[in-house]
Amino acid sequence: MLQLGEEVIHARGEELTGESLMVELDGVQRRAIVLDHGPETAVFLDGENWRLVEIDPLAAHEGDDPGAGRLTAPMPGRVTQLLVAAGDPVRRGEPLIVIEAMKMEHTVTAPVDGIVEAARFAVGDLVEEGAELIVLAAPERESPG
Repeated sequence: MLQLGEEVIHARGEELTGESLMVELDGVQRRAIVLDHGPETAVFLDGENWRLVEIDPLAAHEGDDPGAGRLTAPMPGRVTQLLVAAGDPVRRGEPLIVIEAMKMEHTVTAPVDGIVEAARFAVGDLVEEGAELIVLAAPERESPG
């Protein structure tokens, strides 16, 4: 079942090929094409199309302050994975640390390209909301040669 506002639609689907689905919406069968591109999915149905984008509220955003270099805990929790160490180069959007809070895992990602200066917590450590988790430095620039 799908609920769009107050409207409830009975839905089911069956994969025909890798990109083709047979969908049934309120008893009416239709063929849809679904193209998956990582966090974006394009859906084509009955001459219309939709672009669906996965939004990660913890992911870095374009325009984040690259000079800030601070990554903080979004809420209190326990570190379940530390994916980087001091000295590691990281790319914008790369997962750095995973925190479990209220039986949900939250992945903190790099807001910009950089070098990990320090990881303030280890796996198993409890963290408070707002605690600095990782310190990033700007990536080293190659000298013009």
